[in-house]
Amino acid sequence: MKKLAILFLITVIFTGCIKQNTPATTEKVKPEDKAVLTLMSDLLVSLATGDPELQKKVWHQSPSLLVAGIYENAEFFGWDEFDKHLKSASERLKNVNFDVSCREWRISESNRTAWFLLIVNQEYELDGKSFKIENMRYTGVAEKIGGNWKITMFHGSVPVKVAS
Repeated sequence: MKKLAILFLITVIFTGCIKQNTPATTEKVKPEDKAVLTLMSDLLVSLATGDPELQKKVWHQSPSLLVAGIYENAEFFGWDEFDKHLKSASERLKNVNFDVSCREWRISESNRTAWFLLIVNQEYELDGKSFKIENMRYTGVAEKIGGNWKITMFHGSVPVKVAS
């Protein structure tokens, strides 16, 4: 587990379409930026592994949590509803892997709110069949709550090709 988390952190730190935030290594990253980078990495690890403790660390466990997934009827209002979904998904999804192609984030001047974008290719197995979703977009809002960054709003989408 620790090895997997480190691999995701390295992938997230050294890949991406960084524009505003241009760290070469984590030593040059401001503490708040590093905390948001860690949150993004922990998010992907929690989704890949289904680790309930890591999920609780990442998500704001509140009725105010808002999550919209990529599938029909994948809208969740509040932690209790979303937690049920996470538990069900972790039982069904196997061999989940993320390849991060872009990660961007911004932090408010108050250092209390951050918003982020991850573009990933996701591979997984469901009911014995392998799937790959390319260029999935994850966007979210995180707030500093009790001294820790927590995701308070999250959205996943897949781009559609438009005929030219």
